Amino acid sequence: MMRSFLPIILLLTSALLCIGMVSAAEIFAEEIVCTPGEEKIVNVWLSGIPTGLTGYIMTPIIKGDEIATVQFIPSEKFILSNVDEETQTAAALDLYDALLAGPGPVLLGTLDISALKTGESVLYFEITEIIDDMGDPIEITQNGIKIQVLGEKIPIMVGLATSL
Repeated sequence: MMRSFLPIILLLTSALLCIGMVSAAEIFAEEIVCTPGEEKIVNVWLSGIPTGLTGYIMTPIIKGDEIATVQFIPSEKFILSNVDEETQTAAALDLYDALLAGPGPVLLGTLDISALKTGESVLYFEITEIIDDMGDPIEITQNGIKIQVLGEKIPIMVGLATSL
């Protein structure tokens, strides 16, 4: 008799384990390509948030050559937000559930990139915390955001036009 219940017990156990598993959300943005002296603004996204998003504390970090300066600005969807000017650590809270749970990406904020010199780097976020609407931490994955600064700054020539 016990043998007939074994497949059912195994099925229920595996279903409970799957329900308890939390899939990781990914932070992503488009690749940044610019020239020295150029500024770019790029949206930073978090893939689906099945349990909602209450807030985060995170810092943009450039790995590799310092070819650009970065400023991170939290999305206007967050009711409270702050960015430490020295470290660029951003803290944001969604106190009124403006960022509802769902499968689609959520705008975390924007990066304001100022290119300094040619080269390649990758930007990651040092995550202090990202919390869902249940008060639990959200597991995060990152592949990094590639930054390419190509070519040389082209000087603008003013007053060189001649009239005929």
